Amino acid sequence: MNSIETDSSTDFTVVNDVLEGIDLSNEQRLRIGNRTTELLDLDRSIVALRSALEISQMDVAEAMGVSSSSVSQLESRPLGNIKIGTLSRYLTSLGYRLKLSVTRTTDELAAKA
Repeated sequence: MNSIETDSSTDFTVVNDVLEGIDLSNEQRLRIGNRTTELLDLDRSIVALRSALEISQMDVAEAMGVSSSSVSQLESRPLGNIKIGTLSRYLTSLGYRLKLSVTRTTDELAAKA
């Protein structure tokens, strides 16, 4: 399995820049691209949700017990870099509950584990 080492200061604007040189099938590249798009859309959706609910960062901060600057930093982070507990508290402050689900994808993958 190939791995890529990056640091938090690295900003990849195109997924293919990261994947260049890694031996992946077209199907794998497509799945990675689709998942990346989903995550980027989700990143934007937490701010859009707060805005649509007309809840200020200050109100979220108060409900979470943090500063409004912490909420601003949270909203500017990629969703994949937010701890589940923090995301849960954020969503709770908006009147939502985070639910996680784990589902086996295929028996073939389970056999390899």
